[in-house]
Amino acid sequence: MNILQTIKDMFGSKKHLVAMLTILIVALNKKLGLDLEGNEVTMIVSIAVALIIGQGAADFGKGKLKAEFDHDIKSIKENRENE
Repeated sequence: MNILQTIKDMFGSKKHLVAMLTILIVALNKKLGLDLEGNEVTMIVSIAVALIIGQGAADFGKGKLKAEFDHDIKSIKENRENE
């Protein structure tokens, strides 16, 4: 995999997008005129972490489901060849 593809994949990732937006909001809090207090920043970061963990769990589930599906397809093909 080349670097350009890796960068495209990162920016296509929901987890990466949430992390980058959260970092930008926290880092540019004052410049954007948001004037968020510490507890508000903590809440935003907590929500972002929950979203990232949830998306990671969903991605893991998709990977597991795909592996099971691929295994089932392979078994079906082998059974048909043996008939």
